[in-house]
Amino acid sequence: MSKRVSEYLMIGDVGGRNVMQCAKCEYVFCAATENYKNYALMGEFSPAKLGTVFKASNRFVIREFYCPQCGIMLDVEVQLKDQPYLWDAHLKTSFSE
Repeated sequence: MSKRVSEYLMIGDVGGRNVMQCAKCEYVFCAATENYKNYALMGEFSPAKLGTVFKASNRFVIREFYCPQCGIMLDVEVQLKDQPYLWDAHLKTSFSE
């Protein structure tokens, strides 16, 4: 049984353990208790990428996270440069119906 976390992210069961998976291709990122962003492909860009309204910044970055298997975009975050990835999905280790 799988549980949807976001549009393209789900928790699945592989070998009796809960894992974070791509909802499109079922690529397994990690255990459900870990931050999947540590295992995703990531592109980091200046806020100026968003257009002329935004200035280039030495303080902030835009991070885009992708599934390494199918390439679907999983998340986008704006973060202070040199800060760890945001952990936006802290989940319990077991799930009940």
